[in-house]
Amino acid sequence: MDLLKRAGYALSQSSKSDIIVAYFLEHGIYKLDTINEALYSFGCKPLSNWRATK
Repeated sequence: MDLLKRAGYALSQSSKSDIIVAYFLEHGIYKLDTINEALYSFGCKPLSNWRATK
């Protein structure tokens, strides 16, 4: 989280997708497919176009 802040990025506590991403980062889960799958299941936009490649 500190690295994101230093790079000029911040995750909002009012955004569902940001909360989901923050959860995975806090738990040391960095696999993009896993995060995108969770975002998709909650109706959020994925971090990448991962569905097109599957």
